Amino acid sequence: ANGAKGAIATIPDVTEMPYFTTIPWNGLTLDAANNSTLNSIYNPLGYYFTVGSNPFMIVDPTANDFAVRQILSDELLLLSLPLDSVKCNQMGVLFPIRDEFVLDQGEIQELRTRIQELNAVIISLANQYNLALVRVDEFSSSLKTGFIYNGVSMSAKFVSGGAYSLDGIHYNAKGNALLANEFLKSINNKYKSRIPLLNANAYDATLFP
Repeated sequence: ANGAKGAIATIPDVTEMPYFTTIPWNGLTLDAANNSTLNSIYNPLGYYFTVGSNPFMIVDPTANDFAVRQILSDELLLLSLPLDSVKCNQMGVLFPIRDEFVLDQGEIQELRTRIQELNAVIISLANQYNLALVRVDEFSSSLKTGFIYNGVSMSAKFVSGGAYSLDGIHYNAKGNALLANEFLKSINNKYKSRIPLLNANAYDATLFP
């Protein structure tokens, strides 16, 4: 206010982050014997399996009397899903994955709509108060697509992508350096300043576990 300078940032689409994108919806791999067993159980409900990759089974009270269905290709499994239970205790197979580990279509749409609404307000405020606007949402989307930074491949892949920490939500040191550069570029562009950018490659990425 009152002519003060500053920068304001948009909100990224969190569903593009590794916390939501690392575990594949069709990560249920079946051999011929398991495939036959599951088909005998789930065919009466209208769900079918094949040898190879298949959708996990999830809890959905609206699906049928048994409150289970196969996850859809545009739905997301959270990184907090206990993979030991998936591998050893038939979670996602005989025991459907609970709602707390899933974002379904409706939840994803609600989340994205709200983020878009908030970003519209943020952009409006940036224009109203003549502030530098940092499009963190576009930066996040560029990581999902992947890009080369000074000869180094960067993406939103868990660990190997180079930008995110092990929680799959927050950036690591290198990712934060890249984000800081987005702020600096917006500030320099808006206020005709010449603040030097960081060399993000001088900052640590996430070490492989």
